[in-house]
Amino acid sequence: MTRHGQTALEFLTTYGWGAFLILMVLIVMAYFSVLNPQLLIPEMCNFPESSGIDCSVNDASTDGSLTLMLRNTHTDVSIVDASCIYEDQVKIVTKNVLVDGESIAGQSWPHRASKILTCKFDGDNPFAGHANQKSMVLIELSVQRDSSIHSFAAPVRVLIEANS
Repeated sequence: MTRHGQTALEFLTTYGWGAFLILMVLIVMAYFSVLNPQLLIPEMCNFPESSGIDCSVNDASTDGSLTLMLRNTHTDVSIVDASCIYEDQVKIVTKNVLVDGESIAGQSWPHRASKILTCKFDGDNPFAGHANQKSMVLIELSVQRDSSIHSFAAPVRVLIEANS
């Protein structure tokens, strides 16, 4: 009978150490953000297909700026308005949006042309203190085609980089 008890104790001791080592490796990986699930979620920017706007995320940084590359795949349009909205515990809206480094009002946007859209959150900076984390921002863009104005919104998920 004691032989079975010794075998069971040796089994638990051997595999207990193995389980302990695996647990320690997982804890160390989590500590160094290797297992951070937010880093595994891809960056995205999705305007509706009917908008004729392709979007790719360029950059977001802790200084409160977000930069996107937009491409017009529809017809020639004029950009009427744009805003960037961050919503977590509080809603922060910025109208401080530049297109190719200039103010938006009435900028023409030819078919197949690309534009760089930059949102700058001044004052209430939602990205401060969130380096190496993913965040969601809603981009609203209004364009004029022919004589009508169309508004589109796209959720944007970005990785916030530390401001250097």
